[in-house]
Amino acid sequence: MYKKIISFASIIFLLSAVFFSFEGSVVSADQTASTTPTSTLTFGVTLTVSSELSLTCPSSVSMSAISGLTGGTSFSTADCNVKSNDAAGYLLYVKASSTPAMVSVASTSVYFDDYRTSTPEFTWTNNTASSSFGISVSSTGAVSAFRSSGSACGGGATSTYSNCFRSLSTSNINVASASAATVSAGVTTTIGFKAEVGATRNQPTGSYTAGITVTAFNQ
Repeated sequence: MYKKIISFASIIFLLSAVFFSFEGSVVSADQTASTTPTSTLTFGVTLTVSSELSLTCPSSVSMSAISGLTGGTSFSTADCNVKSNDAAGYLLYVKASSTPAMVSVASTSVYFDDYRTSTPEFTWTNNTASSSFGISVSSTGAVSAFRSSGSACGGGATSTYSNCFRSLSTSNINVASASAATVSAGVTTTIGFKAEVGATRNQPTGSYTAGITVTAFNQ
């Protein structure tokens, strides 16, 4: 009887040893499977920034009165600001709604002559027997025609509305440009408007007006 009990205990011990040996192998197998490498994918995210442009100019410009009999000059300016995020920059144009540009409100047959040249001239010149109206430009983006070296227009580092005058036209005149996006504050171009009545002209009284259109384009 004692031998049977020992034999039965031995069988139980052997079965337990086999069970724990098998369980250990199962755990080991699970742990080995969890170390299998994963797949890796790489992709890009794309975004487009659209081109935009903003243009602001005054709604009107008032020039001081000129004596029509004894003559005189009048000068005023308009600040036009361009903001552009276009990498190629912008173009700024000015044109008049009529030829001549400055005409009497009462009758278009009464007017100021357009300034004597369409090519910017360093010094304003007006005949004493005539009246004339023209523009000048001051801007860090002024085109070459409105820049001067200090004595002549058509190139140089200086851009000021005190020099380089020309006539207006009913066709667009390129006055400023940029080849890159502007700073966040934009670029301001000052357009000067000058009128003169010669001392012997005898300009008819009344109100005169010039319709001005300013246009900006992204390049």
